[in-house]
Amino acid sequence: GISVTDKNCQELGRSRKAAVIGICQVIISRII
Repeated sequence: GISVTDKNCQELGRSRKAAVIGICQVIISRII
């Protein structure tokens, strides 16, 4: 997975689900 950070760039932990969500957000932001 990837490291999960909040808005202050503080690492919250590593999560495979968060990695998937992050990738989806990148894809959506590129489409818009």
